[in-house]
Amino acid sequence: MRPERAFLVIPSAAALVIPSTVILVIPTPGLTRGRNLLLTACHSAIWSMVGESCEDYSAAVRAYYVYILASRSRTLYVGVTNDLVRRIFEHKMHFVAGFTDRYRVERLVHFEEISDINTAIAREKQLKSWRREKKLRLIETTNPSWEDLSGDWYEVLPADSSLRSE
Repeated sequence: MRPERAFLVIPSAAALVIPSTVILVIPTPGLTRGRNLLLTACHSAIWSMVGESCEDYSAAVRAYYVYILASRSRTLYVGVTNDLVRRIFEHKMHFVAGFTDRYRVERLVHFEEISDINTAIAREKQLKSWRREKKLRLIETTNPSWEDLSGDWYEVLPADSSLRSE
């Protein structure tokens, strides 16, 4: 099952719409390497358009994801999250300093959906304990070309010219 598509808008202030969240990305002077201030809010106007409230959506969704990211040189990272689209976006935009930021590990090459958080955490620990060769075999059985599985999740929309100051 693929998570819903998100929309990424990149003018001076941008909004990323994710099924349960609106993320507002605000360019912030003083942050290094293009990092931006990331604000999240459940926006009732969006949910009124789809006929759901944020609480209804959050209660209905009980999925957790164990995922493997890879760099172009195939450095691997294993993680777990309850919001795969948001978490992959954070990796791609380098919002959190650390291993994936330092080694540019941002291509989603494998993920598994799990309904129980304890099972998801146990699976993450299991994958982390595997030797590299076993992780490579897992990736190559589900994604032999190592393509970025999140490659079409984000759509860049044209900037709204009304947001620009004249």
